[in-house]
Amino acid sequence: HDDPSPSPSPSPPPPSPMEAWAQRCRSKVRQLDRTVNLRIPQAHIELIVGRAGTVLRGIQSRTGARVKVLSNPELGSDPPVCAVAVVGPRGNDSVDRALREIERLVAEGSRVGGMWTNYGPD
Repeated sequence: HDDPSPSPSPSPPPPSPMEAWAQRCRSKVRQLDRTVNLRIPQAHIELIVGRAGTVLRGIQSRTGARVKVLSNPELGSDPPVCAVAVVGPRGNDSVDRALREIERLVAEGSRVGGMWTNYGPD
């Protein structure tokens, strides 16, 4: 026989990979509550990551901020850009210090022969 209960409403779409990562960070460590999202040209992502992640780990170690890089470019971006999230405790300057390091690395790499479009925090 038929169940008279109403059909369930459709579930919301899943979060983007960047939002899912940010949600995991927030649930694990409550103090990590300042996030700055960047859009960096894909050609410059290696400047931030470095060989086997050494540059990225150095930024995180020196600043105390967490940096998450999505290496797949955003759909439809021209030139291709990748999302980068910088997360750190609200009330200290770890995120700002990490942003300055990332900005410096990309600017220096651009002067050496890369293309740079000024994509800043969202």
